[in-house]
Amino acid sequence: MYDPAKQETNSFFILERNGSLKEVAYPRALLQGRIDIYPVKGGYLMKCDGTKRVTATDPGDEGLYLMRDDKVDRLIGGFVQEVSIAPDGCKAAFIHARNIKEDMSRTKPYRTVKLINFCTGGNE
Repeated sequence: MYDPAKQETNSFFILERNGSLKEVAYPRALLQGRIDIYPVKGGYLMKCDGTKRVTATDPGDEGLYLMRDDKVDRLIGGFVQEVSIAPDGCKAAFIHARNIKEDMSRTKPYRTVKLINFCTGGNE
């Protein structure tokens, strides 16, 4: 949980392959809310469940964000589930729905599996 008003939530720790712990500070531009963190090539992929109210057609701040150094970019908005990262950190696969209505739908449009490749420079 990230809350800029609470000092104890302003960073997270990553267990590196050599067994050491690395503390990483959240950028101030990050939105407040629950965050799942996944190391990927070039930064950290973050699944954010923001505090902004969501509706059937508006996902609010929910989605995937990429944190690089002190910068945060929204990659995709909507509801994201079951994030999996390839061992080399190049690819992330996940289930995505643009909003609650699409997430609950049994007819098109409905949630889909998506892939992001962080090693192709945004070309895939």
